[in-house]
Amino acid sequence: MYIELDDYATNRVMNNFDPETQVILFAVEDGISPYNDPLDVTMETSFTINIVNKDVPCQRWFDMPLETSLGTWYIKSTSKSLLAENMQLRKKNNFGGLALDSNEQGRLVESVAVKDATGVDIAAYDANQNGPEYK
Repeated sequence: MYIELDDYATNRVMNNFDPETQVILFAVEDGISPYNDPLDVTMETSFTINIVNKDVPCQRWFDMPLETSLGTWYIKSTSKSLLAENMQLRKKNNFGGLALDSNEQGRLVESVAVKDATGVDIAAYDANQNGPEYK
């Protein structure tokens, strides 16, 4: 799977992202994750780009790499069936916003949010959650 970002999407993400200290979690939210509460990932915003610090314990949930034109992001492997092989993240319209399209299926989602979650203490929150064994 691969996501190509247009210039608008690249600027929206890179405006908040430092690849040296941060990682991107691309959440296709299905309600299975301890990150729902601290990141405010909800069913209303089903697809979000979440910028987190590299030291957060995300691997047990966001366990699958997703290649993009900006490098590797991570998704939950349980979300793979909701994505396509070749996708484009691009400016939705003249008013801005991001939409995710695919060559195979057309528009996957009308609105993708970019969230800077570097100030959220996910490690402390995650320590109190049940879920897959941390690797």
